Amino acid sequence: MKITILILLISLSINSFSQNDTIYLEGNNVVFGNQKYNLLNSEGEKDGKWIHYKAFDVELLHSSSFIFDEDDDYWTDRTFINYRSLKGRESDGMVILVKTEIDTLVDYIHYNKIYHEIWSKIPPEEYTLESVGFYENGVKTGIWIYYHATDRLNSSIERLCIESRGSFEKGYKIDKWLFFYPNGELKKTIMYKHGLPTRGYKIFRNNGTVVVEMKKLNDSIWEANRYSETGIKLENHADRIEEFDILY
Repeated sequence: MKITILILLISLSINSFSQNDTIYLEGNNVVFGNQKYNLLNSEGEKDGKWIHYKAFDVELLHSSSFIFDEDDDYWTDRTFINYRSLKGRESDGMVILVKTEIDTLVDYIHYNKIYHEIWSKIPPEEYTLESVGFYENGVKTGIWIYYHATDRLNSSIERLCIESRGSFEKGYKIDKWLFFYPNGELKKTIMYKHGLPTRGYKIFRNNGTVVVEMKKLNDSIWEANRYSETGIKLENHADRIEEFDILY
């Protein structure tokens, strides 16, 4: 009963998910939309609601280069934003030296200093969500949603384009999963049991035509048929379903 209620709660939160919120990094946890995510249980396993995200790599423009002696040796300072939880007496915006590199493979010496500007909060335009769902004792369970990756230039335009949506049970895909193109067009619908398809399905192009049709011939053998945009069969191949994993 407890798991059913938790899965229902995350289902409701997923349905109203938005990437218009700043991500706050607090210790090992993430605060997003006034909710705490990415918790660990007493065994150090992922437990409860989790979001997976990617912060964009950002190099600050005030990096500088200059010659500093008569041998034409020169120094380069490069500063990157590092999104992470604060440690000790650190504060947001603090700049720390993380690495010094020396290149002596040329006629002069190039000293390269790498700095990190630390921030414990990630603005909406500086990250992309990868997936959101629920773990139980380190194993995926319940509803999960995966999103198409975007880049920093398009992060304000391409918000939460769903790549796939469905359910897990004990870490395996189960029941109906829907897969989409970035523009929202349906790519395929697959019924799963223990992580494997249970019945035939079609894979559509972005224009709605069928590119691949998977047919279940018997309990062990499947057939993959590839078609042109005009519906002409181009090739087919029969094998165990595990050999077609790239298609599901």
